Amino acid sequence: MTSIDHNFVNSCCSLPWLAQSASQALSHGRFFFHSFCGNFPKIVRCWARSSSTPFPQRMSLSMCHTPYSRTSWCRCAACCLLFALDSWYNGVPTLTLLTFLRVNASSVSLFYGSAPWHYYFTQALPLLAGPALPFVLHGAYRAFMDGPRHIKLLLYMTLWTSAVFSCAGHKEWRFLHPLLPVMHLFAARSLVSLHDRTNPRYGPRRTILRIKRTHVVLLGLLSLAPSLYVMGWHSSAQIEVLSHLRGLSDTELRSVGFLMPCHSTPGQSHLHRRIPVWRLTCEPPLQ
Repeated sequence: MTSIDHNFVNSCCSLPWLAQSASQALSHGRFFFHSFCGNFPKIVRCWARSSSTPFPQRMSLSMCHTPYSRTSWCRCAACCLLFALDSWYNGVPTLTLLTFLRVNASSVSLFYGSAPWHYYFTQALPLLAGPALPFVLHGAYRAFMDGPRHIKLLLYMTLWTSAVFSCAGHKEWRFLHPLLPVMHLFAARSLVSLHDRTNPRYGPRRTILRIKRTHVVLLGLLSLAPSLYVMGWHSSAQIEVLSHLRGLSDTELRSVGFLMPCHSTPGQSHLHRRIPVWRLTCEPPLQ
């Protein structure tokens, strides 16, 4: 959603023959954005910091400015549509945003465990960046020191989102996945700047990104080893067990029960047998 939103708006605002419809494109984009947030409320925290600032400065104010009343109408229309659909599906009046806040702001989320306040900064962000972590940190430092306004905005959004998520007791690194494209942007700017040290400041857009071969080889080798491990050996036991069970006859296999952590073992996607299958679940204690 993050990548599609940026590319859609940037394309409409940068192409001359679409410049006149930029305001309309922003309105359409905001309507779908609010609809998306209604179904996935966690993304709101990521965009709350950046929603009040226009996109890149290369867009003129007349192209990027949308009246506040139009934005409010988009929000109201999206909320009414989601309220109607959710209420029709559940059979009772339902507003997903309020349900999300009511459940996650309570102690129910702690049912899945808690983590220290610095978890996202010391573990989650380094895990997402992977081998590119040094370049992400260098790119973030350059963005803070002499980066354009829209690049600094992305940096502040990353810090803001990590800080807001740190206020919750239950933390998972996958909650920060929407920030991964921004981290890749910081790493790419770092790699380009390290190649051309004679012009360390941000320059005009180039069609070819010049990167040192040593950096390409280093990132490739550091990424290849864990990728091969994950694809070839990680969690291979669970898949081999399912393959063995699938080969048993009907007299030998009548039902299967998995006493494993939830979502750790594949089911009918690998078994392909019309037999009872049960497993431990991890539904939260909402009652």
